Amino acid sequence: MPVKRIQATDWEVLMKRIKDGRCTPFLGAGVYSEGPSLRSAVAKKWATEYNYPFADSDDVARVARFLNVEYGDAEYASGKYVEELGKLPTPNFDDPNEPYNILAKLPLPIYVTTNYDDMMERALRKNQRDVKPDLCKWVKSLEDTSPLAEQGFQPNVANPSVFHLYGYTQTQQSMIISEDDYIQFLINVSKDQELIPKRIQQAITGTSLMLLGYSLEDWDFRILFHFLAGYLKNSTSKTHVAVQLSPSASTDDLKQRAQAFFDKYFESKSPDIRVSWETTPKFVAMLRDSWQKSGYAT
Repeated sequence: MPVKRIQATDWEVLMKRIKDGRCTPFLGAGVYSEGPSLRSAVAKKWATEYNYPFADSDDVARVARFLNVEYGDAEYASGKYVEELGKLPTPNFDDPNEPYNILAKLPLPIYVTTNYDDMMERALRKNQRDVKPDLCKWVKSLEDTSPLAEQGFQPNVANPSVFHLYGYTQTQQSMIISEDDYIQFLINVSKDQELIPKRIQQAITGTSLMLLGYSLEDWDFRILFHFLAGYLKNSTSKTHVAVQLSPSASTDDLKQRAQAFFDKYFESKSPDIRVSWETTPKFVAMLRDSWQKSGYAT
């Protein structure tokens, strides 16, 4: 059975879920135009600078593991990556076509990001929303305090939460960047589900998930999909959207074959996932237009 692509009825369902606050975006590197190229560029830069001895010099998770081992510091690579993020230009949050700005205008209570930056928070504040950031406490060295654990706090449209699943630049020990980090994260959250706040678990199982700006080839997505797999089995929502970056193949024919493979991969994991191969900015623009035409926008 071929994978399901997004149809008009799926857009209708998605708009209703957004209106009801029952849609949860998961934000990958491709939401920001510089994101995907940054990861491979940083990996190659480090590989050259630190004389990386292996062939996978464009894999930032592998190169980061090498740096951490070489320097005997589990946070060495994360610190270097924060420096690289600091060199990026800030998105123009006044631009109506800026993906973060479009997402910030949707009436959603929770956003989950696997990025380390605070761009989603900035966009929400620009839209006069009192956002509360939070992060996954996947290592014991992180503080136990959590906005989502505060008694009585429930994210809502006016006071949304941005949950950093893979860490946050302001807390470097929380950043999941090396291959060892990703594996340990998956082990830890599998053993202790309380590492993920109940409100986030409820969002994963009870809302339509919208995965934006990922590539199935990246560690970010591969670990994320393993993490989500158990929740998807128990999900009460039957429409999820995965907006995938096109595979990095050398020819159009190979790219089409790679897309066909990934389509089959999604179908084998969950028949409820709709896949789009549009660029993330184009898909988010379509999302904005569909929302404005839905009659739900105010």
